[in-house]
Amino acid sequence: MSTLHLIFSRTGYDACKQRCKHDDAVLLLQDGVYANTAGKAVYALESDSLARGVHNRLRNATFINMEQFVELTSQHKPVVSWR
Repeated sequence: MSTLHLIFSRTGYDACKQRCKHDDAVLLLQDGVYANTAGKAVYALESDSLARGVHNRLRNATFINMEQFVELTSQHKPVVSWR
């Protein structure tokens, strides 16, 4: 199983990039939706991206809801949080 990286800030994403493997999943949450993912395919919590006005800026993101977030956590081990 691959790792799920939960990104809560830009600095969290920067730290994660150094440890993230090719087949790991990355999910942007809260202020993590401000991260510059530059070509990396990521998931983003749609409600957080809409609330922060960056929904259109996240071109490489697959937007998910809370139910899909729960599914992701059950499909990946371990789940790592990056603040």
